[in-house]
Amino acid sequence: MILRILLILLPVLASPFSSFNKSHYYVVFAKGTMAEIKEEISGELAMDFPGRQAYEGALLMKRAGLRSLPVDKMHDFKKGHAQLESAIASDTSNTEYRFLRLCIQEQAPSFLHYNEDLDRDNLYIHRHFNELSGEVRIAVLDYSRHSHVLRNL
Repeated sequence: MILRILLILLPVLASPFSSFNKSHYYVVFAKGTMAEIKEEISGELAMDFPGRQAYEGALLMKRAGLRSLPVDKMHDFKKGHAQLESAIASDTSNTEYRFLRLCIQEQAPSFLHYNEDLDRDNLYIHRHFNELSGEVRIAVLDYSRHSHVLRNL
């Protein structure tokens, strides 16, 4: 009987999502080098799990800021933008995705005009902060210490 239960639960316990380390992701997202971002994208984010599109999109946009060639910057930014916005459109009530977008919007150069949702995302994050998981709350609080937009959590 126990063996049968283990066989039923094994696929769930071994799912790719269970190995996604959000704490590590947010360290790379906050302070990652080009090599660390590349490793994260080709490592954990190469697996398929819920939210992968948002996480990868945000990292691609972050990586765009570290690129030296303008064509590479624009390619990464556009690809990441499409992924992150698609994830948000498919789950508009996901506070974590809005946090990722807020971080990118606040840091994006003004000529990209990627800042239309800053106030809306800021308000949404404040209203739903307590619903976030512990590791995401820590990331939000860490970011809010140096943010010009996300304050007083």
